[in-house]
Amino acid sequence: MEIVDEEKKTIEKPDFFTKRTVKYTAEITHVDTPQEAMQVSIDTRGKMDIPYMAQLCGQEPQAVIDVLKADNLIYLNPLKTSEDNPIEGWEETSEYLSGNVREKLRTAELYAKDNPDYQRNVTALTSVLPPKLEAGDISARIGVSWVDVEDYQALTALWLTKHITTRTVLWYRR
Repeated sequence: MEIVDEEKKTIEKPDFFTKRTVKYTAEITHVDTPQEAMQVSIDTRGKMDIPYMAQLCGQEPQAVIDVLKADNLIYLNPLKTSEDNPIEGWEETSEYLSGNVREKLRTAELYAKDNPDYQRNVTALTSVLPPKLEAGDISARIGVSWVDVEDYQALTALWLTKHITTRTVLWYRR
């Protein structure tokens, strides 16, 4: 925790004992593009705050939405939208295209029947769908925590019943 200078043969206390080492971070009050505004909003507010983003880049909220939508950086979540507030319900791409995408796809398809604007949601969600797994594609070692104890007991009982019955039948046939 000290600064050792071998040439001068001195030992000094580090700066944090005598002066400020944590610098003040300046608040960002202006950015040039809606894309930058979105990143600042997520960084400082932890979410996409469209009015704040519009203020940062000096544009109308709808203009910010149009630019981000054209770049596929945001999607309108039909379950979070409001007819009274057109800037409500927008989600960043990484948030909207993650989670239970199959359920989101079913919802988007339902809403796309009445509103063709949601077709871009359907297309995007379809592109990120994971492949369906069949039962044979899944394997688990005995003892994994996501298999219930009752399932282990049922499997053991089934295996023992078949094993004992088979051995007994074979033994009697001799």
